[in-house]
Amino acid sequence: MATLSRKTIALAGSILEGWSRTVIEHFFYEHDVPDDWQFGSSKLAMVMNVLQNYERTGQSGKLLELIQELLKRCGDYSKKSLEAALLRDGFAVSGRTVIDAEPDAAENRVAVLALVEKHENDFEAEILQHHLTECEDLFQQGKWDSSIGHCRNFVEQVLADIAAAIAIARGESPKLSQPRLVRDYLQTAGFLDEAEKKKLVDGVYGYFSEEGSHPGISDHSAARISKNILLSFAFYILEKFDAWRNGVLTLK
Repeated sequence: MATLSRKTIALAGSILEGWSRTVIEHFFYEHDVPDDWQFGSSKLAMVMNVLQNYERTGQSGKLLELIQELLKRCGDYSKKSLEAALLRDGFAVSGRTVIDAEPDAAENRVAVLALVEKHENDFEAEILQHHLTECEDLFQQGKWDSSIGHCRNFVEQVLADIAAAIAIARGESPKLSQPRLVRDYLQTAGFLDEAEKKKLVDGVYGYFSEEGSHPGISDHSAARISKNILLSFAFYILEKFDAWRNGVLTLK
């Protein structure tokens, strides 16, 4: 599932603040918002307490439902602003329905972590989990460059772990002190073919490394795209590693 950024949540809060307190309370009542969440000295404080509580309690689906209902009731200008913000987060709006444009993200995340856990002796699982979580959390906080940085860190770590496992299995002692050397070794060892290495692995790593140079899209969109590329790439490379460990893939 795509991730709502705090920037989008804050925009929703600003739109709700423009309503009267009675209308806001009626809106929350309609959607079963807990009474003890609705506090604050101002309308904005009350609204943000509600939205932040959905965020804190991990109820992203409920929060998205609330924002979808907000879209149906706000004026044209606010609607366009909120639609644009949702699109940058990975949600498309069709009519009055918010559609997750990244439906496989949650499944890929589960699959990635499952494969890391399956081969826990080969991977620095805590480090990989840290980079993945930070990528997502920093995206939500609007720290786009830092989020992309953790995508790059995840790729560096997972490739280094795979290269180390292969080197041990082959009784080799290659130089793996730099990400470039790791990628070169994975090709030399036969884990990656030339096209995979140059077009996929080098391409993904290069995209994550080129901070601030994504012409035509915002930093917000670049971070969202990077987060999704990471999950797809990680699943691909871990699935291939699993095939090697199971004897399905034979290295040269």
